[in-house]
Amino acid sequence: PAPAPLTPHQPRTLPAVFLASLFFSLPVTAQVAPDLHWQSIHSEHFHTHFSPGLEQIARRAAGSAERAYSRLSKELHEPRAPIDLVVADNVDVSNGYTTPFPTNRIVIYARPTVDANSLKFLDDWIDLVVSHELTHVFHLDRTRGWWRVGQYVFGRNPFLFPNLYAPSWLDEGIAVYYETRLTGAGRDAGTDFAQTVRAMAIDGETPKLNALSAATLNFPLGGTAYAFGAQLIEFIAPTERASTMRDFVETSSARTIPFLLNTNAKSAFGITFDSAFRRWADSVRRNSMMAASDGSPGLRDLTERGWFTQRLRWTDSSHILFGNNDGRDVSALRELNVAEARGPGGKSVSGRWIARRNSLDITSPLPNGARVFAQLEFTDPYTLRSDLYLEQAGATRSEERRVGKECRSR
Repeated sequence: PAPAPLTPHQPRTLPAVFLASLFFSLPVTAQVAPDLHWQSIHSEHFHTHFSPGLEQIARRAAGSAERAYSRLSKELHEPRAPIDLVVADNVDVSNGYTTPFPTNRIVIYARPTVDANSLKFLDDWIDLVVSHELTHVFHLDRTRGWWRVGQYVFGRNPFLFPNLYAPSWLDEGIAVYYETRLTGAGRDAGTDFAQTVRAMAIDGETPKLNALSAATLNFPLGGTAYAFGAQLIEFIAPTERASTMRDFVETSSARTIPFLLNTNAKSAFGITFDSAFRRWADSVRRNSMMAASDGSPGLRDLTERGWFTQRLRWTDSSHILFGNNDGRDVSALRELNVAEARGPGGKSVSGRWIARRNSLDITSPLPNGARVFAQLEFTDPYTLRSDLYLEQAGATRSEERRVGKECRSR
């Protein structure tokens, strides 16, 4: 159905409950700005709220949400309506999140994905993020048995949603499964997750099922829950057996003890998660080792703790400039002398610290020794923007010059 006419909507502060994140390598801490003039579009199942300048995107999101709702309702039990869908543009990150309390609420950031490797296989960013987040609503809102009685008495208390007790790999795995199934694109259809899993298998570092947490301190941090969870759910609930996912959600939403995941999986899929993970991980390990022994040139580590290392740029024949977050310090620009880097029997180096950075964006060195770089920066308590900065050789952080704003004003 076509969205209804606009109506005024009072500003509100949304709780920063990040039950779902599409862009996991960069945490988003900004809330939706409460001091803007918000308006609403009302459709059959959604109240779509947006701030000035976002009406066109909001109407697209409302249409995408209704289409996704129609498709998901054929797969899973419908959630309680209406659903609040908030379209915001105060954060220059491709992301979204969902909370089932105090209402079913989805927040998406309007910035299209242009720099996240895992989010590049898509036809339409809005379709993808709405489908992913709406899956969380269908999954988390479903409440049966004594849980529903408890909500009748105490309201939508966060402790009375049985599926909120699911581990992050299961919650995100289901959402990625449906984002792919509903849009024909998505991360299960892409290559980033499969390559992450394969690379870790080759190194013998495939984590155990109980270690697939969004809060793990091991590489790739929160991405572990997404990459491994999505691959496992695709293995245990293939497309031709999609109806089993509905059986699983229905079973888990009524289970008195919400932690009996293997019992729920056995009932719906005919196999426990532990058994399915062992079979899947063993298959990935065998296939990866066969591929790794095909005569390809050998690789060597340049650093021992590179963790998140992006935007590599050769500055001469032996030096590499790169953005790095090693998990022990703030993000930084580093330079590595390849000749001194770790090799067989060599020493381990992390690279020379050049300058602090807020994010792992590109840095371009200039002939005069200066550097132009991009990074995220708060412009007010609610707004996080990416812009260009000029850094003169030897300058301190306070002497950095923001040049992106100057270019736009000319």
